[in-house]
Amino acid sequence: MQRFACVSDREEFHELVSDVPATLTWFMTARDGLIAAEQRNYELLTFSVDGAERPIRRSQRAQGQTYSAAIGEDIVAACRPVRIRQLYRTVTPKHGHRLYFEVGQPTRQFSLEVDYTDTDIAQMSVTELVSSSHRSRVSQMPQQVDARVLGVDLPGWLLPKSGFAFVWTLVSEQPATSADGMPSARSKTA
Repeated sequence: MQRFACVSDREEFHELVSDVPATLTWFMTARDGLIAAEQRNYELLTFSVDGAERPIRRSQRAQGQTYSAAIGEDIVAACRPVRIRQLYRTVTPKHGHRLYFEVGQPTRQFSLEVDYTDTDIAQMSVTELVSSSHRSRVSQMPQQVDARVLGVDLPGWLLPKSGFAFVWTLVSEQPATSADGMPSARSKTA
C-alpha cells in the first residue's frame, strides 16, 4: 500500500515521515485559508504501477487527509522494480516563494513537473539537492505556449532525502522596466 498524507499537525507530520517508504507526507501550515484536510488544497489525482491505474481511497480528519492506493501483492512478492506514476495537485501560499519536494525511497529515472499556469508567478527556478552520478535535465515551456510548466528529469538513481526546491518571483515583485527593456527606478511622490 502506498499512502499520501497532507497534514497540518507537526507531531503527526514527523510520525508519518518516519513511515518511509509507505507514506509520502506533505506538510501544510494552517494559515492563509489553507486547510490540510480540504481536498481542494491537496489531492492525489492518479496512481499507476507499470501503467496500470490503481483505485484510490481517501480519508479525512480534522488535521489532514490521507490517500491510499494498492501497489499489488503480486508485485511486492516478486520483489521486482516497477514504474510508479503519481499525479497530485496542491496549493501553497504564493508569498511563500518556495516549494520543496523530497524523494522518500531509492528512485531511478525520476521525473517531476510543476505546472504553475494559473498563477501570477512571473519566474520560477529549481535547485537540485541531490547526489547522483547523472546530471538532471531542467526544462521549461517556451513563452509562446500558454502553459507554464517547469520540469526536472534525472535518468540515474536518487537516494532517499534527495530533493528539489522550486522558488519563484511574483509578477508584482518584478522591477519596472523602461521602454528599452532596462530596469528603471520607481519613485514615490508625496
